[in-house]
Amino acid sequence: MEQAKKQIDIKKDQEDNLSWQASFFDNAQEAFIILDKDLRFVDANQSFLKILHFKEKQVVGKLITDIIPGLEETARYRIYQKVIRTGIPEIIDNVVPHPRIGNYSTRIHAFKVGDGLGVAAIDITDLKDAIEELNTFSYKASHDMRSPLATIMGLVTVAEQESKDLNTALDYMHMIKLQAERMDHVLQELVSLARIRKGERAYYPIEFHELIDEVQNSVVGPAKAGNIRFEKHIDLWKPFYSDKSLLMSLLQNLIDNAVKYQKKHLDTPWVKVSVSDDQQGVKICVADNGIGIKAQHHKNVFNMFFRATNRVSGTGLGLYNVKHCVKQLRGEITLESSREGTTFTIYLPNQKGK
Repeated sequence: MEQAKKQIDIKKDQEDNLSWQASFFDNAQEAFIILDKDLRFVDANQSFLKILHFKEKQVVGKLITDIIPGLEETARYRIYQKVIRTGIPEIIDNVVPHPRIGNYSTRIHAFKVGDGLGVAAIDITDLKDAIEELNTFSYKASHDMRSPLATIMGLVTVAEQESKDLNTALDYMHMIKLQAERMDHVLQELVSLARIRKGERAYYPIEFHELIDEVQNSVVGPAKAGNIRFEKHIDLWKPFYSDKSLLMSLLQNLIDNAVKYQKKHLDTPWVKVSVSDDQQGVKICVADNGIGIKAQHHKNVFNMFFRATNRVSGTGLGLYNVKHCVKQLRGEITLESSREGTTFTIYLPNQKGK
């Protein structure tokens, strides 16, 4: 009797352990998969299925190359085979292009499980971006930000030595002012970015008619607007809640770019802003018929300090700020551009109740 009770207790403990392991496997943020010796799916957790937009029954029993076409041509596939063959774990950093968020970076740990393979993957996109941004910032700080200071100091020295009349002195003062404004503009953009990344979010109903008018008035003065025609289309049927400061910042940058990069001498330049309902939130489009962005630059336009053209002065931080505004609002942004103009489309979830 005692022996039977012990066996029941052991069985219950085993079932509890299996239940706990299954719960951990399915609820972990990391993507886990288990493959057999032929690299055929045995199991996959919810994080992995969510990333690839599959259901469990669609992957179990399938070869990994059926689920991820082209994988057999990569070094990662050969490493998987090597781990099965040798039993020695490997760590791989993998970068996958994503149509809306740019590059998606993962760190993959491949290890032997039975005679097959276990794979654990974690998203390191933010870490990679932070390292790259820090390196870029360090480089730019030592060049672009120091350059105006060096120019200012040089102009002051020349002014001290050569200015013999008031007009010459005023000319030098004007050049010094321009350089100081240039550096101040970069610093203002960096301060704005710091606020975006560190600030507390506050969600309230957004009145898009008022918001867009406010942004347009703050960004585009009469001299800057010229003969540009502005259009605004709002088609919302339900209240939308979001952070007004972030929305204003991203719209300011997009509208400012749309104005700044218009074609010179175009008879009918225009900028259109439209807002409409989209599933769980809104879709915002900012379009123009300006000079456009060359296709080879599309993957870089949201990078820190990147500028696709030198036709107009700028800091290279505008679209970088836009990217982080969208990210803070848990949204996505897409870009379409050609010689006929540019359209940025932003999808934002409704934050009602948060």
